[in-house]
Amino acid sequence: MRFVAIVVALAVVAVGCESGKTDAPPPAPGGDFVPTEDKMAADPGDKEPAAGKAEFKGAGAFLVKEDALGEAFALEQGPEYYTKDNLFEVIDGGSESYIAFGVTQMAKAVYKARSGDYTDEINVEVYEFGPELSAFGKFALERSGCKESETRTNWCLRDGDLIFWKGRKLVKVGAFDNTKAALEAIAFFAEKVDKAIPDAATMPAFFARFPEEHRVPGGGGWSPRDQYGIQGLNNVYLHTYRPPGDKYAAEGSAVTLFAMEPKGGDAKAMFDKFRATVTAAAKDKKSVVSLDGVGDGAFIYSDGYGTHSVVFKGKVLAGGRDFQDDATAKSMTMALGSKL
Repeated sequence: MRFVAIVVALAVVAVGCESGKTDAPPPAPGGDFVPTEDKMAADPGDKEPAAGKAEFKGAGAFLVKEDALGEAFALEQGPEYYTKDNLFEVIDGGSESYIAFGVTQMAKAVYKARSGDYTDEINVEVYEFGPELSAFGKFALERSGCKESETRTNWCLRDGDLIFWKGRKLVKVGAFDNTKAALEAIAFFAEKVDKAIPDAATMPAFFARFPEEHRVPGGGGWSPRDQYGIQGLNNVYLHTYRPPGDKYAAEGSAVTLFAMEPKGGDAKAMFDKFRATVTAAAKDKKSVVSLDGVGDGAFIYSDGYGTHSVVFKGKVLAGGRDFQDDATAKSMTMALGSKL
């Protein structure tokens, strides 16, 4: 997408999309915080480069350099560099999630408008992760409130900021309002950073194991953290779905399908562990019901949050979350089991 096209799309958003219904998926469900085992960068770098010319290195190599700013903007501050050891200084309360996903470095620069209708600052942050899927997974976790005019599955335009991922990098471009001029400034920086990153935004091949029918566009995700209270249920692929019917029409009523390959390849052991956990927690033992003929084994169960399902086939454990009725839980679990 060329810059001009993005500006037009963003301008349309600023005028008329805020009240419209979006198809943006809810954030991918999380779990208990489990620090990643991936090694972090040993050199945290300096928050402030030495006096003189700004240093664009590491993750900062993809920030917009001074000679590419033209007459409209100037570099106001940075680049500054952070790792897991000091990331809390800029995102206090939110750094643990980045650490769990394996962040190695974050580079930040602040730019100031010198001319035009937008007169405030623009913050640009580039996060680099060690694990291959972490930028994609962290994007999915934060993706919410995206404007319905946004059609790129690796981009999410929100009120006053835009986030996107490519390869192992997650980028955030933020303004201080959502006026047309601010959105044009966001587009200017987002497009330049996007072009500077050579990596591709390719969806993981594992999603071929998920049913295509009723998928929410851009609703794929991945998480390294334990899911649904089951220890070892991590490195999970997730995708949101919008089944037909009034029960699933309301915002927040989407269904999440998940799938993963347990370490050691013993999906049946994880399946039995999952069933034992939910059976022990269930007040009504009849709320755990076997599904015959689905994969190598499957069941559905209900709790205070809705109806859920679990299925295993070969080396893959999978299932669905937050169904509003048993019939949809069964039909979608059968569709998922047939694809595994």
